[in-house]
Amino acid sequence: MELKKLTDRIYYLPHEPEADRPMLAYVKGDRLSLAIDAGYSSLHVKDFYEAIEAADFRKPDFTAITHWHYDHTFGMHAIKGVSIAHKKTNEFLRSQQEKAEDPSYIEILKNEDEHFRKEYCGQKELNIVLSDFEFSDEITLNLGNVTARIFHTVSPHSEDTTCIYIPEEKLLFLGDSTSEDFFNGGYMDKEKMASLIRTIDSTDCEYCVLSHCEPLKKEYLLEYLKNMTSYTYVTLRERPELKEKAAAWFHSKWNVPEAAYLACMDMYLAHKTEYGWYLCLDQEEIAGGLGVIENDFHDRKDLTPNICAVYTEEKYRCKGIAGRLLELAVDDLRIKGITPVYLITDHQGFYERYGWEFLCMVQGDDEPDMTRMYIHK
Repeated sequence: MELKKLTDRIYYLPHEPEADRPMLAYVKGDRLSLAIDAGYSSLHVKDFYEAIEAADFRKPDFTAITHWHYDHTFGMHAIKGVSIAHKKTNEFLRSQQEKAEDPSYIEILKNEDEHFRKEYCGQKELNIVLSDFEFSDEITLNLGNVTARIFHTVSPHSEDTTCIYIPEEKLLFLGDSTSEDFFNGGYMDKEKMASLIRTIDSTDCEYCVLSHCEPLKKEYLLEYLKNMTSYTYVTLRERPELKEKAAAWFHSKWNVPEAAYLACMDMYLAHKTEYGWYLCLDQEEIAGGLGVIENDFHDRKDLTPNICAVYTEEKYRCKGIAGRLLELAVDDLRIKGITPVYLITDHQGFYERYGWEFLCMVQGDDEPDMTRMYIHK
């Protein structure tokens, strides 16, 4: 894969959705160069450096880390030059080093995350290192006619979130800062998101660069983020008047008879079951939803209850709605003493982000192929 040019000073190796590898960027000064993030692994760093060499650039003199998550830091032992991270990033990495002293830790991560399993296929140990230099608030690098302001900020994704602002290019690197906290059940802290929105809004930039998508115009990203924080999440018991509307909506997505949805909803509303129905509303429009039933039409009747009918309208996707609905349902059931929870899906890599783990293959009713069963403990 080749570096893509964003400006005369900034290039990037695109994110790889299949492996969940984040984007890695290269800022080219007249005297020095800066990389953004240290990659998922030594193999990720190798691919990045080969792309840099192919562009006839020198290896980075500095590498700035946006946050501690392993797809951004576990390649740090393989980088060249000086690594820079917030002090909290190093605190998190020290904790990871302690866990990695147990030889089984790499296998635990492989079992929890399908992408990690692919990235570290055949590898038996981790090499986790701290950054060479750490800061507490912000630092500025003069790379030669281009500067990089590296600063800590509040975000819903991680306590150590670091952004990198390149004023001459009017560009802001945001890492994964706009995403929910995957290490806290996919929780989206609206107050922290509001703070991050203010930070982005007050920064004089044209483009914002997130780690797992293509660069975005600032105004587009702000509109998206403001919309994301305007949604309302409810249980059907909180809005029972939506029963018929919700049943018709689920029917339109999954082609299961409305009567079947209404029967389940009536049981829930009458408190004859605690298996509920959960909706995301944009004003009064249903943006997404899911339910909980005894068995989602498969042969493992012992694995119950099941999340079912997970759906987000296309125009609302990639806004964390499904993750928030899953969190709402799991937390609601846990409060009622119902745990673990199961779901079946053909997706790989999505539910893992929200604390779900692959359990086994199951046979769906009247389905020719086996499907994946996940568990949330």
